Amino acid sequence: MVRLGVSVLVVVLAVGGCAKNPPAAPMAKPGATTQSAAATSTASVGPTAPTLVFTFDGAGPYRLGLKLSDLQAPGVLDEVHSGPETCGYTNAKGTGPYKDIVIAFRPDGTLYLVSSRSTTIPTESGARVGDTLAELQSIYGSTGEKLTRDDAVAYLVTTTSGHGIMFDFDPNKKVFSMTASAEASRMKESFLEPIDDC
Repeated sequence: MVRLGVSVLVVVLAVGGCAKNPPAAPMAKPGATTQSAAATSTASVGPTAPTLVFTFDGAGPYRLGLKLSDLQAPGVLDEVHSGPETCGYTNAKGTGPYKDIVIAFRPDGTLYLVSSRSTTIPTESGARVGDTLAELQSIYGSTGEKLTRDDAVAYLVTTTSGHGIMFDFDPNKKVFSMTASAEASRMKESFLEPIDDC
């Protein structure tokens, strides 16, 4: 069974090597009803550009549960990789304002992971790449949980539906990536006990 983890994120973010365990999905305000990424990404104020938001469902057109075939329109995916080197999974990057988004699909073509390193796409609650642990804790309170494994640190926020956003920290103790998955508990397992599925 595929499990989630930071080691998987490293592979996915590098868009190469074996895909490991699936991480959890982005989130809305704790306890609030999750708004779809599609609706959020298309909301705009007057004639201005769409608001970019990372949610428990993903970001923009990259929503958890979609099929690879749903996103194969020209210009939607970039740097698509699949085959033996990705253990049957398919990894890709977003385009346009979502160029710093990494998407991972299971062998059956289902999008199960959306990860962002963009400093311009915050969560619905206002968390973003570059935040400190203290900043995340002030935003999410008791819905968040600090995770540690050796020198690795992450912060997992879980919704009542079981979706989650995992924030990974760099050696300077700043968030360097946010990952959304529909299975926060598996993402936690994979972080604490990473395995290689290949």
